[in-house]
Amino acid sequence: MNDLALGIVVLTFAAVPASLLLLAVADAIHLPDAERRNRWINRCLAALAVPGLAVLGVLVWGWAGAAHLGPLCAAYATPEYRHIRPLELRSLLVDSDQGANPAWAGALLRSAGGPVESLQYLPTRPAASRSAAPSSSAGTPMNLDERSTVALAAQSSPKAPDYVLEARRRTHHENRWFKVEMDRFRLRERATDAVVAEGDELWIRAGRATYHCGIGSGPEPTADSAWPGGPGVARFVEALRRAPPAAPAG
Repeated sequence: MNDLALGIVVLTFAAVPASLLLLAVADAIHLPDAERRNRWINRCLAALAVPGLAVLGVLVWGWAGAAHLGPLCAAYATPEYRHIRPLELRSLLVDSDQGANPAWAGALLRSAGGPVESLQYLPTRPAASRSAAPSSSAGTPMNLDERSTVALAAQSSPKAPDYVLEARRRTHHENRWFKVEMDRFRLRERATDAVVAEGDELWIRAGRATYHCGIGSGPEPTADSAWPGGPGVARFVEALRRAPPAAPAG
């Protein structure tokens, strides 16, 4: 809504001097009668309005994208934690489909103010099935190939981490006007394959605007986001080192 309001203000301020200039030009060229003069002014105003309407349309498109993302932020932006005691996380095994060194990974290291001392990486895997929208909370078990890859990485390391940080990029949905993508993070206990935490970062592309929400950008749609950089994933993991909040008395 801020972008839309700013666009209207800019167009209003631009319209005033443009209108005055148009009237001055109309006086200078001395059209013979008032009717022809008014017709000429109306045509010029219509021509000037076309680019203004185009700019306003782009701003409205972006604002509509932010409004479209709002309900998804309410469903996905808050991470879910299932641990029952603080976890001791000295290192993590990173299983990501976003390249060998994702932009968010560096902030996990203690040397950068993060929660862990070291990271180990599984071989980079290609992003899979980008058209399927993941469920909001269900922890789907790894398939046999994924388990064997994690087990092989654990055997090849002298001191394998106890937890795996899994990162997957998906297209939540796409239509003629919007494209909503998400990065889903799951922290799994390697020994049991149990999901102990799950969090998401979502973004929508609407025209020239991109809005984010999630573990890296906060619970509300925002165009001011450092994703995929920033400490969002580090904060997500850091919360597991603290005791979970007490369940409300029922």
